Amino acid sequence: MGRMSIVRRKAVLFAALGILGATTATFMAYSHSYSSESPIIVLKNFNPQAGFHYIIYAINHALYACEQSGRYKLVVCLDSGLYKEDRPHFIAENPYYNEYDWFSYYFEPINQTNQPLSYWKKRWISSNPYVKSITPTELKKSALEHTTPYKKGGSIKTFNATSLDTSLNRDPNHRAQEFHRIWHQYFKLRPYIQEIVDDFKHKHDFANKYVITLHYRGTDKYSHKYSSEDYPEHPPYEFCLALVKKLMAESGRSHKDIVTFIATDEQPFIEYMRNAGVNAVFTDSIRSDVSTSGFMFDSSKCVQGVAHNSPESKVYNELIDKSIHRGMPDKSSYIKGRDVLVDAILLGSGDVFIKSRGNVSNQASWIGGPKMKLIDLASEFRNRAK
Repeated sequence: MGRMSIVRRKAVLFAALGILGATTATFMAYSHSYSSESPIIVLKNFNPQAGFHYIIYAINHALYACEQSGRYKLVVCLDSGLYKEDRPHFIAENPYYNEYDWFSYYFEPINQTNQPLSYWKKRWISSNPYVKSITPTELKKSALEHTTPYKKGGSIKTFNATSLDTSLNRDPNHRAQEFHRIWHQYFKLRPYIQEIVDDFKHKHDFANKYVITLHYRGTDKYSHKYSSEDYPEHPPYEFCLALVKKLMAESGRSHKDIVTFIATDEQPFIEYMRNAGVNAVFTDSIRSDVSTSGFMFDSSKCVQGVAHNSPESKVYNELIDKSIHRGMPDKSSYIKGRDVLVDAILLGSGDVFIKSRGNVSNQASWIGGPKMKLIDLASEFRNRAK
């Protein structure tokens, strides 16, 4: 295989989060027309390319904002996006299918009102194309309670997830504490998802083993120096293995009492770790067949759908078809979401978590909470020579 072919294969995984890092989730905000009812926040997906755990991150913020407002009630109505599944066999076989909300495939609906999701979808989301921004401060003002509900030719207001509460973004420890609480308080898994998680933990004896979890971010990596992703070089597989072995030795536990859970969207990494002597276990998930081990790729000047003459731009656009969530159209949208949800929960179930950058690892760390030790893979790799 020629060098260019290898580079192209390795680069395949870096398109997926390019859009996600630059987008903002938007929420509809308006008051119910009856004074006896609380004002409502309806969360929908305005970003068709948003990843699963970016949406969870947005819901975290929305729940926190509603709590802080003391008045608002949240309705999650995700009627579009990468995880909406419209295949007839899925609709026929899944008892939790909801045409108005793919969130309900995986979780009990978050609907803090007395109206069904169909009401919010038909009465408001489908009928309110006009939006304008508000700030979190406005969300807390009593004047917003008197916002006029949508009428033909009128408008409703929105606010952005990234600015919902500056104290959360300014204080990562406070945010981690609050999002850990919010996950366990509000996110209720469907029984079959909970069973998948419980069966995996039981099979690999998580309760009695020292559990090391590792997220190696592959197709969802976005190499960009101005973002919080992995930049500029992705850690080689060998570095990850050495780090796991170091943690195993530091644990003071015998080899047979340690299990290493691996979550990644790179099948080559699974194959590398499978027989590496670290008792590696992993879920049966959809993965890409490319490797980004030690790869360097700066896509900061690349634009989706625009192929400039630069090699980076050409590779960047070719990568999208190979990414799991924005590519692989032959794979089930629902299963893609299920895989990344289960993996994040299992990543958050260990004694020590080696995390990558981005929403999957962030959510896993919030699920695990303060009792789980965190190791930042990118920082460890950058500090290796110091």
